[in-house]
Amino acid sequence: MNQKGIAYLYLLIIVASGFLLVKYIPSIYQSTHQPKSIITPQVFPQADQKIKEATASDQMQQAKLEKYLTVEAALLGVSDNISLSFKDFDHSKEVNIEPTRQWIPASTIKAFVMVEVFRQRDLGLIDFDREVTIDSINVVPTELETDEFPRLREGTRVTIYQLIETMIIQSDNTAYNTLLDILDRRNINLALKNIGITETVVGEKLNLDETQFQQDLQVAGRQSDTTTAKDLTTLFDLLYNKKIAHSAEILSIFKRQKINNMIPVYLPSNTLVAHKTGDWSSIYHDAGVVFKPDDPFVLSIMTNSGDPNIVAQIAKVAYFQTADSIGQTFQKNTPQADNQKSSSQLITLANYQTMLKSLQKKLQRNFQLLRHLT
Repeated sequence: MNQKGIAYLYLLIIVASGFLLVKYIPSIYQSTHQPKSIITPQVFPQADQKIKEATASDQMQQAKLEKYLTVEAALLGVSDNISLSFKDFDHSKEVNIEPTRQWIPASTIKAFVMVEVFRQRDLGLIDFDREVTIDSINVVPTELETDEFPRLREGTRVTIYQLIETMIIQSDNTAYNTLLDILDRRNINLALKNIGITETVVGEKLNLDETQFQQDLQVAGRQSDTTTAKDLTTLFDLLYNKKIAHSAEILSIFKRQKINNMIPVYLPSNTLVAHKTGDWSSIYHDAGVVFKPDDPFVLSIMTNSGDPNIVAQIAKVAYFQTADSIGQTFQKNTPQADNQKSSSQLITLANYQTMLKSLQKKLQRNFQLLRHLT
């Protein structure tokens, strides 16, 4: 082949190669540079519809429950005198009636102390087995005495863990007052804020006489106690969902509650309730976890109704969640242990007089404060 023929052959090869590059390289490039992780999503219209239906059903059930509770409160005459916070763990139902209204907490304030007492144990600041001596500045009339937890008197030696049990299980005021001195109420309030409980103040001892009251006024961090239904629900929600250290151990103590004259009264007899009550004068509160089979919930009810049965009636509607439960009085479920004695059986004449004097002085102080403000 002469030189001219060779030149034509090379030219033909170059043209053919260019044609192949133009035709095939773009498709090769696209196929090799597609993101491997991108997968076309599959649409399941039936599953999506079921989710929407379930959400709509939950919303409808929540609206019904809110209506039932509102009607029950109206029938009981406490529409303007109640705070309620309900949270269903399994179905995400929440019902609130004046949840951030500030209340005198009475003995529900003791529930918040549990957060700090276990935190200080973890830090090595206190030892639950350490014995302490009950000081006269903390000895006050209390609500209940049982054979399991006898009355705490001046000079009694008890462990810190016994104080915790007595404070919660039978709402002992002397145990609570003693723990405030051990823990420092400023630490308690800081610990509460750190877990999102922001509307509660643990600031004063309970049931003090005038001398004890004047001494307590000098203590650092002393303030008036206050809380809300929202904060109580937050506390028990955190405990149920194990968001607080030693939640199971703490709840086990609340489950042993001996004062069961509110939330548990009209519930089925085998219903477990981990809760804390509080009452003072006409104030009746109760809050805790109701372990309803397959549908547990937390409920906080705060009233100034003068009647613990009103709390029980509202808790009944929260449990059964039916129109039939509204306005109905079910059979009470109030078993009392053989060794349990009510405070009315145990308060001596001297203690009764002390309680009357303490109440009288508190009323006088409040009247003087009111007159000063007006």
